[in-house]
Amino acid sequence: MAISDELTLRIVGRYQSQNIVNTLHYRIVDQTSSDLAICESLVEGWDTAMRTLWCGVHIDTYTLVGLKCFRKTGTAKTPHFKLVTSVGTVAGDEVPSPICRCITLYTADSKSRRRGRIMLSGSEAGMFNTSDGAVSASQISNLETMMATLIQNIDHSSDEFELGIPAANGDSFQAITDSKPRVTPAVVTSRRIRQFLIG
Repeated sequence: MAISDELTLRIVGRYQSQNIVNTLHYRIVDQTSSDLAICESLVEGWDTAMRTLWCGVHIDTYTLVGLKCFRKTGTAKTPHFKLVTSVGTVAGDEVPSPICRCITLYTADSKSRRRGRIMLSGSEAGMFNTSDGAVSASQISNLETMMATLIQNIDHSSDEFELGIPAANGDSFQAITDSKPRVTPAVVTSRRIRQFLIG
């Protein structure tokens, strides 16, 4: 068993011919599956809990390509890859892929830098106010609904996983205790058009 080991989960999407990747970290809270199957358990649990909600905050020209999970700390584990190929469910006009809606992840750590961030590309024009470009109140509400589930522990096949900020530089793993969508969008300038395969 590998209780307290950390796993990395990558959520791989594609939008406007660019890879859109978000990386999350989970700590194993309880484990019934073997180390050969624990990454698969996290992937399946996340997919069951989050796929509909995730696609529900993306435009219909965004594709959730798949999920990748592998060991970050602890005993050896077999990575797992899952093809998903589900499209977003919001119809409307595309916003350029560098423009992202941002969600800040908070922990109980007293150090303010112990935070995380999720950046969502694949936006629809109606998700932003026409007057100042801020994320609209209705979109903030939609993101809060998604995050209410995302920050909860994942339970799958008697395995339990906790979302958090990974251990680094002498700091221990910190569980995510809250999340807040930002009203101000961000611009990502480092993406490159390229092919990507799961597995």
